[in-house]
Amino acid sequence: MALDAWLEPASPAELARKVADLDAHPEAVGWLPGSETAQAELAGLVAAAGTTIGSCGRAVVDDLCLLDGDTLVLVAGAVAHPNRWRLADKLGLPLLGVHGPVPCYPGRLADQAERVLRSLRPSRAVERRSWALLDDPTLHQPVASEPPTRFEADRLWLRVERQVLRRLPATGAVVFAIRTRQWRVDGLAGHPEQAAGLAASLRSTPPDLAGYKGVVGVRDALLAWLDQVEAGR
Repeated sequence: MALDAWLEPASPAELARKVADLDAHPEAVGWLPGSETAQAELAGLVAAAGTTIGSCGRAVVDDLCLLDGDTLVLVAGAVAHPNRWRLADKLGLPLLGVHGPVPCYPGRLADQAERVLRSLRPSRAVERRSWALLDDPTLHQPVASEPPTRFEADRLWLRVERQVLRRLPATGAVVFAIRTRQWRVDGLAGHPEQAAGLAASLRSTPPDLAGYKGVVGVRDALLAWLDQVEAGR
């Protein structure tokens, strides 16, 4: 993707909510000694008021993490809206340690992820999306909760992360930006194409990954509902 599209526009209200979450959870910001130069480079990129990752996190709606360009160790982060993980638990870990709880990650997927990261050049960025199903709309969720067991379209939220990776030109550090959005599931009733896309993703999701995404207990009922939405287009 083009570098000028790596961050999407956000409203002042969205940024204010994100900053409030950072203020309420100071543990959401942290870094390792030696990462200060990379933090300062990122700060210049996002026009932050200061030179730390905390200042960067207050300048944009996206959560921001920094990986060492050589070791790919997580060295800094400002993560106001984690989805069942805590920055303090991940800081100082390499990719495999950061993604340890994710089913299917060790092995081929880990090798692919490392190849993508090492191939990043400052002239381009890459984007992917990830989703999960939650019964709590709170954006700051560092601790895993029990997955939903009852399907109620007006009480479940589809949580989607737009994840962008880019390499900083001076320090070579890798920026990992996460923009979190969520919709109540019953909102898909008016969007049959999106309902069909979610149904297709559900059907192709292995059981262990479905458990990680929180959909095992409601998968069949959710699929039936999504199929009805698609059929009514």
